[in-house]
Amino acid sequence: MPSFPPLPARVLIAPTKEGAVAYDLDARELHVLNRTGAAVAAACAGGVDRDGQIAEWASQTGADPKVIEADVDAVLESFSDLGITGSRPPRELFLAEAAAPPGSVTSTDSWLVIPAAEHRIRIVGDDRDLIDTIAALFALPARHGRPDSHVDEDEASDAEHGASPFEVDPDPTAEFLIRRADDGTYSLTTDTTVSLPNPTAVLDNFIGAFNYFVSRSATHPILHAAALTDPLGRVVLFPADRNKGKSTLTAALVQRGWTYLTDESAAIGPDDLAVLPCAKPLTLDRASRRALGLREDGSDDVALAEVAAGAVAWSGPAGAPDLVILPSFDPESEPARDRVTGSEAIATLVENTLNLFLVGSDGLRALVRVADRSPVHRITYPDRESAIALVDRVLAEV
Repeated sequence: MPSFPPLPARVLIAPTKEGAVAYDLDARELHVLNRTGAAVAAACAGGVDRDGQIAEWASQTGADPKVIEADVDAVLESFSDLGITGSRPPRELFLAEAAAPPGSVTSTDSWLVIPAAEHRIRIVGDDRDLIDTIAALFALPARHGRPDSHVDEDEASDAEHGASPFEVDPDPTAEFLIRRADDGTYSLTTDTTVSLPNPTAVLDNFIGAFNYFVSRSATHPILHAAALTDPLGRVVLFPADRNKGKSTLTAALVQRGWTYLTDESAAIGPDDLAVLPCAKPLTLDRASRRALGLREDGSDDVALAEVAAGAVAWSGPAGAPDLVILPSFDPESEPARDRVTGSEAIATLVENTLNLFLVGSDGLRALVRVADRSPVHRITYPDRESAIALVDRVLAEV
């Protein structure tokens, strides 16, 4: 007995209120399916008997089996034309390997642990000043010496304030190693090892390696998005491509008292949709720093404390998104906003997700649920002041 043609692994399916969406990982195309298309896609995914399923649908609906068979044939022909079924040459994927295994801290090392999405990444190095600099960028404490051999002066201070000296490093899931050679050069080891001439080069490469590792989660969809909570505690996502102004807008909102989660990689819980923080330093170019009243010299990686005195970074999972705002900076534009709904809202989230090829249909279903529960708005603005005004207007309607 003939079966429905199987869906290839490159096609992800997620149900929606109107039917379903199918996302082709190779073609990077999102297809919107009505209820009939969704039912046929589910039959393809399940590998069920074609004649038996048509008979069951006829029994459920009272329709003529020949009419249903004709509809099914039309849908399957459409699937084939769109590439939802059938084969095509696979796209080559470059996946991140696991970072260096934990356990490399020596008595002369300095280290810190950075919570990022579902990870706890331990950064280990033998240049104390460099590790202290990285720790300051992430607003986290640096430790010195083996974590299981003694309590150093930093940990003793923590103990005096009632904090466990080891709670920042309960069980690191990955490790980045920074080593200084006798000739003064450095090596940075994540999934690979790169040689770098000096500490400045290490810092310049570190954030990129960190972002890349976080974006390769196999359990949580990672949006290329900023995330914050407003003064009322509402969780707001700002998905956007590069150079759309999301980090500058994020910094401006932090200066207004918002709580910072990330400006780059927003992890979404596949079950509860909770946003996990990745509170890296904000990436702000010179023009952005000037507009925000910050120093114009030095690195584009700006610590949260430098953005605003007393600024707060969220620790632990936040709630599910209450609002999604798609920011777009255009100095020649007039301030504008519009609501994005239905399949277009899903498409915008898919377009800004970095790892659907790793999280699969579970990740796509999570994005559909976010679009279903969270209003999605697009804003276009020529400057920081108009951006903040637009955000305020959107929030007033939530």
